[in-house]
Amino acid sequence: FNLVCGAVDETEQIRELLRAVLECDAFEGEVQDSSASPELARAEDQDKEDVAQEGGTRKEVLRQVPSWSKLRELSEMMDASMKSITQRWEEGVLGEAGFSSQQVKSLICAIFEPTTLRKECLDRIR
Repeated sequence: FNLVCGAVDETEQIRELLRAVLECDAFEGEVQDSSASPELARAEDQDKEDVAQEGGTRKEVLRQVPSWSKLRELSEMMDASMKSITQRWEEGVLGEAGFSSQQVKSLICAIFEPTTLRKECLDRIR
C-alpha cells in the first residue's frame, strides 16, 4: 500500500512541477489551460498561425528550448485519460513532439494500473 501511495504522491508532485514550469511568466500566453486537454490538439494548429501575429514569441521559445513541445505534451498526458493518450499517439501528435513509442508505453504503465484496457492501449502504440 505504501508503495502505491508513494507513486501517487510522486505523480502529483510531477504534475505540479510541470504546471509551475508551464505557467512561468516568461511563457505567458503560450500555455493552454490543462483542463482544456481535448481542445489543446486543435489549438496547436491555431498557435502555429498566431506566431506571426505574436511577434514570433512561440517560435523563439521553441528555438531556445527544443524540448518545449515535448514538455507541454508530457504535462497534458499527466492529466489525460489513457484513451486520450493513445489517440494522440495514433494521430502523430506525440511522435511530432519527440516521444518514442517506448516512452509513451512506459508513461502509460507508470500512470495507469494493469487492466485489459491498458493492455489494449499498449498494443495500439507501435
